[in-house]
Amino acid sequence: MVPSSSDPDKEPAGAEIHSQRLVKAGPHGEVMTEERHQYMHWLAIYCTPIPHPSTEPAVRFLEAGHDLMHFMGLNEMLPERLDKTVQALGQTMPDFKPDSVINYTEVSLHYRPLISEVLITRGVDAFLTYVARLMALIFTSKPETLRSRSQVEIDYILSFESREEMVTALADDEVNRLARQGMRELAGNLQKRMGLVLFPDAARLDYAVELIEARNLIVHNGGIINRTYQRRVLNSKQRLGDKLHLFEAVDGPVSLAYAVIDIDERARAKFDLPVFEGTPSDRMCYRLGGV
Repeated sequence: MVPSSSDPDKEPAGAEIHSQRLVKAGPHGEVMTEERHQYMHWLAIYCTPIPHPSTEPAVRFLEAGHDLMHFMGLNEMLPERLDKTVQALGQTMPDFKPDSVINYTEVSLHYRPLISEVLITRGVDAFLTYVARLMALIFTSKPETLRSRSQVEIDYILSFESREEMVTALADDEVNRLARQGMRELAGNLQKRMGLVLFPDAARLDYAVELIEARNLIVHNGGIINRTYQRRVLNSKQRLGDKLHLFEAVDGPVSLAYAVIDIDERARAKFDLPVFEGTPSDRMCYRLGGV
């Protein structure tokens, strides 16, 4: 589903590097290809400063994604650290047998598919929540963008104490109506009605649809490929009845982060939306001394 990334190219300790395609990077002097270096930089989107200005929905999305990525990193890091600690302590015990203790790195590999499913489902949920909140912000900021309703009952109008309350309720109704559509239909609807393009090209839209339908399979069908997935995911090679095959699941939430930043910038400019003026939540990578 998601293209897997290649492992870092490593040279023997002390080896000379002659190719310009190899660069040295990382706190431990890891040697990696230029492509791998660029990929790692691409992955770091959640740990860079949140763009300013941004709408509140975008800020909340990026905060949620940041926590999700660090949760993934924690699950990747802890088993290896635990194994090293156990081995180091074992060296102080005369009867220690390395093969007699649990290898937590192997245990974590067994559960990696489950972690990948969490990444996909939570990452996609955060994206869909962002789109819904952005639409609500547009509708309440620019009520003229709401779908016209030729008949609205008087009792419905009189049930609100203010125009603002009524607009908010109408916006909620419209968001809920639109949210029931598939992403491809929703994207076309927003572009036709409001001139808001969610994805600038077909390939990015196709990838977003694939991620969303993967989430739907995991949540509603145990991750088993069904006909709805095959119909909505263009050119899918996954067979009916097979278990959904996840590769480098981290790529999905990262690609959605770039999509949100792009969508948010264009939506703010088009609809003159209010921007977030508060202070973003404290971030784990800052507490750990990261960028």
